Amino acid sequence: MNLTPSKRARFLAGVFLLLICCGSWGCRSTQEGSPSAFASVIIKERPLTEIRDVTCKVFEKHGYMNVTAGKKLDFVFEKEGTKMNTLTYGGWMGKVWVRVKVYVEPQEGDACLLGCDAYMVGEHGDAFMEEEHKLTRMKRGPYQDLMAEIKATLGLPVMK
Repeated sequence: MNLTPSKRARFLAGVFLLLICCGSWGCRSTQEGSPSAFASVIIKERPLTEIRDVTCKVFEKHGYMNVTAGKKLDFVFEKEGTKMNTLTYGGWMGKVWVRVKVYVEPQEGDACLLGCDAYMVGEHGDAFMEEEHKLTRMKRGPYQDLMAEIKATLGLPVMK
């Protein structure tokens, strides 16, 4: 490929900008919870009942409904997806819903891991046709923010 000096400079500038963008996305991936979890935080010195109550409040604040029966420590929250969610995951048929499965795992000492997995659900509510599409770690940003908000609401410092 024979490039003039100005085209070569623009090409190298574009490659440089691309590398910077990829590097900044990598910085966002740092999290304080489990490296294998989709989104998570470590919570120390808080009773499980308080963690449960704050988790419910934060998800409800963001438009989610708690569809878990009883007062379990593992939750399922759902809300109707956006039009873009429906186009991406549902095609032209029916609405797509967002489902977040939240779990609490005991850790060493007085700590626990609060984590979640997120899904796009097509044919929501249909016992035979409902289909969950688990989101990849590339889409975890909003869910990691929810985990961090829960931790902050509990009055604990959040890693940035």
